[in-house]
Formats: sequence, C-alpha cells, structure tokens
Amino acid sequence: GYDGLHQKGNTHPCNATFWKPRLSLVWAQHRSRTLSTVLHDGQAKASVAIVNCHLEGCPSASLKRVQQLQSALEGVRHAGSLQ
Repeated sequence: GYDGLHQKGNTHPCNATFWKPRLSLVWAQHRSRTLSTVLHDGQAKASVAIVNCHLEGCPSASLKRVQQLQSALEGVRHAGSLQ
C-alpha cells in the first residue's frame, strides 16, 4: 500500500502525492496550483522534496508559470531551513 496527500481547497484539477509507508511526511504546502511535500526516509536518514504541480496552461502566461514554480520552491527552501 501507499500513504498519500491530496491537495486541499482545490476541486479541479487536483494534485496528489503518494509514497511508500517507510517514508514519513515532514512538511506540506498547499497552493492553488502546487502541492509541495518533504518526505523523510528514516532508514536512509535522508529527505526528499517533491513539488507536484498543474501550472497555468495559457501559452501567453509563461511568466505566471515561472512565478508559480518559484513560489513553490521558495516554500520548500523555507521548509528545509526549519529542519
């Protein structure tokens, strides 16, 4: 089986992340188009950050897509400083 997290506050489209039970959820951030998670593997004593996204699709919105990713990655960076 798997553990998982479903993006809060979004009816469509919705992001979800699934992982093996040996990993544990350390941190999560729910945004309008991204779901960011940090998972920890106690056996390997290592963590991994995942940004699952459904970015703006309009061809002329490339700057908006970059900003969406920058915001998500900034959140992951901040989460790393909390550990």
